[in-house]
Amino acid sequence: MNPTTAHDALIAELLGDVGRLHDSIKELPKALGPVCGAIVKSTRDAQSVIDAYGEAQEQRLKALAAQERISMREDMQSVLHEVVRRHDESNGRWGIWKMALAVFVVAFLGALAGYGSARFADDGLLASARYGRALGVVWNDLDKKTQQRIQEAAHQ
Repeated sequence: MNPTTAHDALIAELLGDVGRLHDSIKELPKALGPVCGAIVKSTRDAQSVIDAYGEAQEQRLKALAAQERISMREDMQSVLHEVVRRHDESNGRWGIWKMALAVFVVAFLGALAGYGSARFADDGLLASARYGRALGVVWNDLDKKTQQRIQEAAHQ
């Protein structure tokens, strides 16, 4: 096509530019493919690291709860042994009802400690801990507005 006027020449040049733009847009998915793949791989890698860290923390919390249960049981046993020892030393001056009361108090404290350690190792708490650890890992990568929204939500 031979442009006869300046107007025709500008339209021909514009059509050529639109054609090059169209070709560039068609090539865009090929250029972005490796970048998207790298982002997906990095995301999966980060998720596996966060999951592994969360599992390790969960195991530590469970071990800590188990140690606390054992410690509380040993403490209660030592208190009960001390009560029995003092009872034996006093040749029964406490009376049977005081001994029963002491045993009841120790059993109540044991039940309370068991309930507390069960609440401590609650799955909801562990899940919250996992989310908190995951948030801690990516905290510095978040923009300030997102950090502020998270902090505001945490204080509600």
